[in-house]
Amino acid sequence: MDKKTGILTLSSAQNYGAVLQCHSLCKYLNDHFSNTEIIDFTPKFIVGRYSLIYIDKSSFFRMFETIISSFLNYPVKYLKRKRFNKFRRKCSVYSDKRIIGHLADDDYDQYIVGSDQVYNLELTGYDTEFFLPTVKDGMKKATYAASLGVSMLNEEKSSILLKGLSDFGYLSFRETVGCELIANLFPDKKIERLIDPVFLNEKKYWTQIASKRKYSRPYILIYSFINFDRAYNIARDIDKYIDIIMINDGIKKMKSDVINARGIGPKEFLSLILYADYIITDSFHGTAFSVIFNKKFFSIPYKGTESRVVDMLELFGLGNRIIYDEDSAEKIVLNIKDNIDYNYVNKCINKEKEKTKNYFCKIYGKG
Repeated sequence: MDKKTGILTLSSAQNYGAVLQCHSLCKYLNDHFSNTEIIDFTPKFIVGRYSLIYIDKSSFFRMFETIISSFLNYPVKYLKRKRFNKFRRKCSVYSDKRIIGHLADDDYDQYIVGSDQVYNLELTGYDTEFFLPTVKDGMKKATYAASLGVSMLNEEKSSILLKGLSDFGYLSFRETVGCELIANLFPDKKIERLIDPVFLNEKKYWTQIASKRKYSRPYILIYSFINFDRAYNIARDIDKYIDIIMINDGIKKMKSDVINARGIGPKEFLSLILYADYIITDSFHGTAFSVIFNKKFFSIPYKGTESRVVDMLELFGLGNRIIYDEDSAEKIVLNIKDNIDYNYVNKCINKEKEKTKNYFCKIYGKG
């Protein structure tokens, strides 16, 4: 383990998937390949995004409203930040140097960019730091299961990606469509499709990381960004009386019979999925951990980025766990109560992990 590796990704986001995927990749590389740490980097587009106090000065009414809201939400936001920071500090390996906005130095023998939506240019505000412009040796630069987050590229985005990735020694992307789009830009390069890093560590490991069970009664977990009403209706179609828990930092309940899980950190997030009877989510990593924990679940992909979830589930033979707009309640209830053949799914995951191992063997000159 001679090489020192730095992982560059969206590690500073206060987002469960972002933090857990880089934690998982760092652990995997430290266990098998290299002395690795996560570069403690905050890109410009994230600076200030997770502020404990938010004031909208667009009008007097909005300013007054957001001041009151910030005051009421402060304890929950503070608790959530505290739990995220504790997880980063206690469970993961981050660089001593904290970098905001611009990577000026070349401190590593190998750089791994990814996973997550590091090349979703609209999300990152067209940030070029994920192309490592200050690192001149292209063979030190590799992507791992990076995501474009989209199914199409316009001319401007294609030009930026072509210029930014041209000197990378190794390229891998998470979605099939992402691989195809990048392959069109680089017809002479091998572009590998590899699974998200959260799959690189076993269910047993994630179970050990998860916090203790908090809710003793059976429950359906909803983790939804934009599809709450659909998710809630599906949950009630499955069981009219079971408890429903929603990961939601808001003060108001979305429904009177829904329990808000507020201010939770990465460990609590894992625990809520681990002990749920059913999960309904539109989150990529909410879906991924439902698979890892071998749960009964449904995923509602949202338009524009649906390729991320659809590609993953079809890879594991779980296309019937995707809910589309035209799906009836009867079909959904019938499907979710069917047992999933997780023996087959877990074999698929192990096969994909072998591809990841071979990819890193090439990068680190092993095998």
